[in-house]
Amino acid sequence: ETTPRRIQAFLTLEESENAIIEAKELLEAFPDEPLAYECLIKSLANAGEEGEMIETWETFHSRFPEAAEKRELLEEMCWG
Repeated sequence: ETTPRRIQAFLTLEESENAIIEAKELLEAFPDEPLAYECLIKSLANAGEEGEMIETWETFHSRFPEAAEKRELLEEMCWG
């Protein structure tokens, strides 16, 4: 089972690719959940996948504008 906690564990262990896989599965299972977008965006930022991160954020922003503009998420996008 994919959970935000599991994704965060992968990021803590610097296993970005596994975090991305898990985050994509989470978003596929819960496409209407803002947290699923946040997990994928953070995972992509951590892996340095800027192009895909920006594309994902743009989709997130169009669906959940307030959630997409949270300071913590934007900082994560900038600093990875």
